[in-house]
Amino acid sequence: MKKNKIRIGMVFTSMLLLTSCFGGGGSSSTPASSTKPDASSGPVTSSPVSTSSPTSTSSSQPTSTLSPTSSAPTSSSPTSSTSGSSSTSSSTPTIPTPVTGPRISVKLMSGAVEATPANMVEGAGALTLRAVVENLPNGVSADQVTYTISARSNSRLNILPPDASKPNEIQFTANMPGTEVIHIEAKVGDDTLKIDHRITITRNDAQYKTISTAAELKALLAQATITDKYMLTADINLNGENIKAATTAFNGVLDGNGHKISNFNIVGFEPNGAAGGLFQVVHGLIRCVEIEGNINVAAGFAGLVAKELGENGIIEDCSLSANNISEYSDPTWQRNAAVVSCVKGTIQNIVVRVLNSKSENQNKHDQILDIAAYLFDSKGVINNVYVNRNEPNLQKPFDPNGSGNTVVFEDFHAGLGDFSNSRAEDFDLDPTIWNLVNGKVPTLKKEGGSVDPTPDPDPTDINGIPVSEIPAGYNVYWNDEFTASTLNTNYWEHQTGDGSAYGIPGWGNSEAQTYKEKNTRIENGNLIITALRESADGKAYTSSRIRTANKVHVKYGRVEARMALPVGQGLWPAFWMLPESSSPYGAWPHSGEIDILEARGRLPGESTSALHYSDLAGNHQYQTSTYYFPTGRTIADYNTYAVEWDANSVKFMVNGNVYYEVANSIYTTQAAPDNVSAPFDQEFHILINFAIGGHFDGYKLPEDSFNSAELKVDYVRIYKKK
Repeated sequence: MKKNKIRIGMVFTSMLLLTSCFGGGGSSSTPASSTKPDASSGPVTSSPVSTSSPTSTSSSQPTSTLSPTSSAPTSSSPTSSTSGSSSTSSSTPTIPTPVTGPRISVKLMSGAVEATPANMVEGAGALTLRAVVENLPNGVSADQVTYTISARSNSRLNILPPDASKPNEIQFTANMPGTEVIHIEAKVGDDTLKIDHRITITRNDAQYKTISTAAELKALLAQATITDKYMLTADINLNGENIKAATTAFNGVLDGNGHKISNFNIVGFEPNGAAGGLFQVVHGLIRCVEIEGNINVAAGFAGLVAKELGENGIIEDCSLSANNISEYSDPTWQRNAAVVSCVKGTIQNIVVRVLNSKSENQNKHDQILDIAAYLFDSKGVINNVYVNRNEPNLQKPFDPNGSGNTVVFEDFHAGLGDFSNSRAEDFDLDPTIWNLVNGKVPTLKKEGGSVDPTPDPDPTDINGIPVSEIPAGYNVYWNDEFTASTLNTNYWEHQTGDGSAYGIPGWGNSEAQTYKEKNTRIENGNLIITALRESADGKAYTSSRIRTANKVHVKYGRVEARMALPVGQGLWPAFWMLPESSSPYGAWPHSGEIDILEARGRLPGESTSALHYSDLAGNHQYQTSTYYFPTGRTIADYNTYAVEWDANSVKFMVNGNVYYEVANSIYTTQAAPDNVSAPFDQEFHILINFAIGGHFDGYKLPEDSFNSAELKVDYVRIYKKK
């Protein structure tokens, strides 16, 4: 299966005509994108995520993705003292981050100032995305650069009419939560730079009404028009209720929070008995909900969610189980589908199980299509879906009028059966939203409220983690136990080369290696990064560096890894964190860095941790401490290195013992002098790398006898407080 696919909106529209899809040849019902943010030079929730330019050497990767920048301080003073550790504080000049070649820089503006997280909450007002090409080559001026910015309006982003005098800008309002991607191209001389820029909108819980009972849900479904926003706070059993859709237009938001709507029957709402769903037409957003129900509409044009997904509508990150209990007589005009009958909008990141058996009743089996049944124009998008059946004639919606309409149809994964042969890494689904377990149907993670009525009374493990290993007071948020045969690219990505492609040669630290994907492998339940003495890319050594940027990230909680580190001069393994998206506090060091673990291989009896930030004058500052292992134990043994952090402090741990704590009264950032939690109040992602040389240990290189060394990682886990 395809993994780690970036999905983008490709059509720029400022006015949209909504039409309806009715059985017998009416017109139907549009795309969004569901992705996660990456670090960049713009504000925290708006970030470039990929670059593609066959004729250009530019990169959209941010200059904030530096390697760990702890250095032996030239002057120090104790800031904390605990048994087995020592700590220092120091100030050094900001590390330069040279950039080579032209690159697209993106800023998100709120009026005349740069947007902050407060501006990226749904309903916060109009924003402007501004693209500028930096580092123009000689002979090319700014007015010679031509821009193309592609996006489309939907329920989440309302793209405002463009200003012809500002082709490098796009204005929009952020109306609903989630992530969209805006595609930017810039023609610079003979080269074309390309970047996909994610816009992530945070849910504003204050705007939502809650639903926790069957009575409350039925009251919602009885409304003719819905414009409000709702969230589920419990699983809801409708006790066999017949749903005859009354809502002609769902224009709001239904966020399931991972909860389930089950045990209901969809029946036809039109006079001839056709058409059905929980709603008639969806123009808004439905996300993060599990839906299990029956469809009993012999006349067709029914789906579990709706008859029609309108042009602005989005259904994303949902799991559906459908049982079609009706039979049809007309294979052209009496089809149903598991999600919606007619599609003009976007259906993405969906898991579907059709429960009908062909051997028991082929008519019932064939009446229901996997996702959607009908097309009445070419505006729909079906992307990244996973279904149990493998019936090609039931996978793709069709145009019953024969007008040649098509749908954007990408990453359709069929034939998964009972999912017993599936692997977690097979699913390109957000692991912070989905539970992904080998041999299991992906399920949604619940947020708050009640849980399944019959949970396992005495589970022995959660997500493969023995219950005894889960810290008291915490829930499992995400983990990688490295049980697959290869690195899970739903969680991790490689950063390769010597840093030059990211604008930081030597990775900002004068490192002596170049990073290669081949130096990473999974073996016996361990991630292994091997550093080798070999010439490549003008360097004398190779190794690997991986990160979870754009895939897995967390704000506050406990992040830990069990690792066995290499011993030897010039070896520098690290387990650390950077802001997930470009921070509202600016570039490094203002945006912060959390070094959970760094080690000097020539000193096997100790490890270090550090925080990096800026003082109010903008100078780089850091707090660091050294942990000294007890006699008989070294970094070569498997040890668990962790950080626990919240709004008040950052605590570093080795083997479950807190050895260093930095209170929020110590760290600062120039951009937010009055925010005591800044800059560590943002989402951070994880990095693991194995460097050679560099300034961390005085530029020492391995001994002449060195040929190879290994960094081993048993697991990486993230916990959140209950």
